Amino acid sequence: AKQSTLYRFLLDRRRHSVEQAPESLAATRTLRRFMDAPPELRASWRDGGEPLPSLLSWERLAAATPGGLDAAWWSTLIMSGQLGAFALLRNLNNIDRAMVVDPAVVAEVSRRLTDPNEIKAARLLPYRFLTAYKAAESDRWNGTLEAGADIALTNLPAFSGRTAIMVDCSGSMSDPVGAGKSRQPLSLTSLAAFVAEALARRCDSAAIYCYETTILHTITPKPHVGVLKAASRPEYTPRGGTRTWACLEAVNASEPFDRFVVLTDEQTGDSDSGQVHRPVVTWNLAGYGQHQAHHGARNRFLVSGYSDSALQTLPDVILHGSTGRWPWE
Repeated sequence: AKQSTLYRFLLDRRRHSVEQAPESLAATRTLRRFMDAPPELRASWRDGGEPLPSLLSWERLAAATPGGLDAAWWSTLIMSGQLGAFALLRNLNNIDRAMVVDPAVVAEVSRRLTDPNEIKAARLLPYRFLTAYKAAESDRWNGTLEAGADIALTNLPAFSGRTAIMVDCSGSMSDPVGAGKSRQPLSLTSLAAFVAEALARRCDSAAIYCYETTILHTITPKPHVGVLKAASRPEYTPRGGTRTWACLEAVNASEPFDRFVVLTDEQTGDSDSGQVHRPVVTWNLAGYGQHQAHHGARNRFLVSGYSDSALQTLPDVILHGSTGRWPWE
């Protein structure tokens, strides 16, 4: 019944210029009263005279505030709990630019971005913390983002058995990811290193192999080292050419693995000979392009680009590679 009333109000407002919400839509009425007030009169909400409307978003408030949100507004939004964890991650630079320096407010931001319950409720994955870390214009959130990234690992699926994670460290992997600008541009190698370290921490057993034309380094993941710090190892420095399949076959011959995950841009000088019979998931972090293996053939699968859902769907891709059947079949 309340939903029907809301829909009727929205339709009436569009068609008949009805501005006042019915009494039963109390939250909507409160929001309308707030938004209709002149900016100078909203100070009573900002200064704690009245609680902020529950339906108020920071985007709406920023758009309606001449000159944007100042330190007082950001402090009120943060301390009132109006900003979720994801919104806090997105706004760290805005908070810094507004010169928010109140120790209680800064502590509250750090507390919420390292609260396991907040991170779980927001379904934040480690990649969100990585992008925030790279985009940050100051260093004061570094410790918070590093701790939050480690906590967010628990939102990733777990992988049983032995997993070999191959990280392409060839020269082409020094290209930037996407077209975004940040204080520290994110290269394909940096992203591959981060994905490798995050994935390894969710495996029963994993080994990371850095390669170009040969295997350069073998890395044993150290769970006690933060994932952001681990991903900055010098072993991941890009260089040289690429022979993905020769390196993969060398690892396969050296010890048994249940699956292989190759983090690459798929620029390789060799091809798949078919000697590796275990599932091979090629993850092209640069996006879609010509696939280096026969995608769709048994035990060869492709993941392209990077999104927060990619790591979550990986177990289904691997399961398909092992059984030839998708979960819904």
